[in-house]
Amino acid sequence: MNKSKDIEMMTKELPINFGPLKNANANARLTGPCGDTIEFWLKINDIEIEAVTFITDGCKNSIICGSTAGYIIQGKTLNDAFDFTQEELLLEIGYLPDNFKHCALLAVDTIKKALEKYIIANCYQEGCSANNQCCNDCDGCSQDMID
Repeated sequence: MNKSKDIEMMTKELPINFGPLKNANANARLTGPCGDTIEFWLKINDIEIEAVTFITDGCKNSIICGSTAGYIIQGKTLNDAFDFTQEELLLEIGYLPDNFKHCALLAVDTIKKALEKYIIANCYQEGCSANNQCCNDCDGCSQDMID
């Protein structure tokens, strides 16, 4: 098989939402206890998540979890995305071996970290500190996230 065919086969295995997102305004990268890293990029318009992409250096289960998590939260409000759980992701995937369920938790935790960073950054951009009212008024923002 020639190189172009090899590349074609590899790209068929990657989901369409794999890779950095141009014009993203939220981003986070976390490494799980297994050593796999996952990174998410989100494009958020005030309260709704318009687009989500991800990368991972993990196995196919990490790819499945990252891709599915991205599709689930796309179109959701920030509050709904913060309520997203590992159990919801596992239910959507259908079946994931027990020894890979940590991949789902890593995907969910990374998305939530990106959302936290977005909210805090946008509060700070408006010139307030974590103790000021604007951070308390942010959609989805709580004092627990800031502390």
